[in-house]
Amino acid sequence: MKSTLSTKINASLLSLLFLTMSAFAATNDGDVKSSSTGAPKEPVYEVLDAGTKSLLNGDFDDARDQYYAAYLQYPLSKDAILYSALADIVAISADPSIISLMQDRFGVISYRGIADLVDPSLFLKSYRLSYTNEAVAYPALSVPSWFKATKAYQDSLYNGQETEETWFAVFAANLIDRNDLGFNHYIDDILESALGDSFEDIASRIAKLNFNDNVVIDQRIIEAFNEITDIDIPYGSYGRAELEAITISLRFLKASLEWYASYNWDTDLSFLKTDWYDMGVDVLDTLTDSQLPFKNSFLTDRNNGMMSKSKASFSKALKDSAVLIDYYADNLEVLGMTEDDLSSLLFVRYSLELTGDIISDGDILLIPTDITELDYDVGIDFGKLFTPGFLALNKFIAQDEGKSRPRFVDQYLDPVVPQEGKRAGFEINLNNLIELAPGLWDNAELFDDFDGKLFLEFTPEVAQKLYKLYY
Repeated sequence: MKSTLSTKINASLLSLLFLTMSAFAATNDGDVKSSSTGAPKEPVYEVLDAGTKSLLNGDFDDARDQYYAAYLQYPLSKDAILYSALADIVAISADPSIISLMQDRFGVISYRGIADLVDPSLFLKSYRLSYTNEAVAYPALSVPSWFKATKAYQDSLYNGQETEETWFAVFAANLIDRNDLGFNHYIDDILESALGDSFEDIASRIAKLNFNDNVVIDQRIIEAFNEITDIDIPYGSYGRAELEAITISLRFLKASLEWYASYNWDTDLSFLKTDWYDMGVDVLDTLTDSQLPFKNSFLTDRNNGMMSKSKASFSKALKDSAVLIDYYADNLEVLGMTEDDLSSLLFVRYSLELTGDIISDGDILLIPTDITELDYDVGIDFGKLFTPGFLALNKFIAQDEGKSRPRFVDQYLDPVVPQEGKRAGFEINLNNLIELAPGLWDNAELFDDFDGKLFLEFTPEVAQKLYKLYY
């Protein structure tokens, strides 16, 4: 059974998997072919042959070891570089930290890495859209036992059947159920293992290839994979360009995770294991210090150097993208383009390189009005975006001086002790957000007389309970 959503969820991983397996299986009775026609075999192919035979027998781990052994013995062989790099890229999808993410953190039922990526229908489940007969497929999720009887879950059903709305509700419940103490450890694991030194070694290997180093893929193997996938892998040759596209995508993922890892995501969410629809203010009476932002340092700067790494990773991914476009600009037929498309392609290249330079220099990227469709210029201040802790929670909610607790204010933003019948809440400071997008807020009518501060008001009962927790 084919699933249209497999391309949405695992498009990059599926593509690299099928591309990899096809490239590995460029065989003739189990022997790896050289990309040159009729050329006698070089010694490297004897080692590659062993890997391919293991691959065709279903032993991916041994195939991967053999391909890497070929690279170590023949580090200048384009075939050894290609096969070993492809195998290691595919292995990222089966990294223990990735599998743990899917199974232990998101609650995906029986995710098994490579096995499920070969046939995603094994772990995808159809969810009916509310009030329609259309069904969409998402990874099948387990439903936490405490959530099944809640009104939040039951109201998401349609005629007793799970819907797309149900999936998102269950996904949120799994995040709470399986990550009630936070995400720091998970993100750190991904960056250290799947996207750590081994990934950088893959990228370095690929950089040794020339863009014209290609291997012709056996058409019969491609046809076999197209029978079981939603992705039609084209016939032809593959090489550095395809590998670069994959590693650039993974580097963007790495850069994003490094950015998130610079902030503290650890907080106790166990109090949310209840029916959200019936949650009352009494839940505030049960909260402990480990569940209170500010007291548990939630969403503050971790001071771990990840922000600078993220900045470097984003910049490199953008500049590598520009280099890749240079290759395609000289080979428009590869993308099915003509000379008429060249100017558009070169504009994309210019934009990518410019953004990479702006991120490196910490400057402001101005967005043209023909893109934003606004009557005024706006920008993104990448210097601010990549400043450690710039978007921390304690920068948006005013704190009591010298204390890790929010300051309670009245509607005039003057400090106040919450009392019955008296307006009280938090002072929200949006100045950092305003600085992040220069020009955007200045031209918004809503903020004509806006000094960057807002009053977040609570009911007297909630304000008094929150005050008691913090003071």
